[in-house]
Amino acid sequence: LSEAERSVARMQREEVLRRQDTACHLLVQGMGARKLARMLRQERDGFRWLSCLKYVAARYLVVLAVKDTPGSSMPFISLKSIREAGFDQFTTELWRTYIGVIYRGQVLFQGFHENEVGTEYAYEFPESGLRILADSQAWRGGNRGDIFINGRQYSVNSRGVNIVIYDTEKKRLVDSIGFDAHEEGNVRFSHLEGLS
Repeated sequence: LSEAERSVARMQREEVLRRQDTACHLLVQGMGARKLARMLRQERDGFRWLSCLKYVAARYLVVLAVKDTPGSSMPFISLKSIREAGFDQFTTELWRTYIGVIYRGQVLFQGFHENEVGTEYAYEFPESGLRILADSQAWRGGNRGDIFINGRQYSVNSRGVNIVIYDTEKKRLVDSIGFDAHEEGNVRFSHLEGLS
């Protein structure tokens, strides 16, 4: 494809995603917890899933941890969705580790390091005792994107962006995904195995 054809295709994709964003907002607003979890887990389009993230982050605990590298070929619309959810310090720079934690729309933590230095985060909610432990390591520093909640690993732990959505009231996982945009033209999106 020529540069002009790629540009037109990108603009068309962004318009479709803008429409999906509006639809996602309306869905998430009136949807019960179980139905929302089912919808997210059944979604196979990573771009559409990410477009819902900002609305989901207003209701739940959302933890993001990068494994290896965030994704130097990440489409702008995906980067925009992640930042609009509240992870405004997230970047696609090669070998940058990053952890972000949002609780009901409030950013609790954002941390990152350059040059393959790892990032770790631990927090315990005083009122509930809920514990979060997240670890972001580049390839040469350990190659991890761990997200533990109350001692249980919920991260897909795939290269790139790993996101866990957790319902702190019901003490259960809503969804967990891996989004790998490191290779040009080959975006991979996966859910944690065993979710239905």
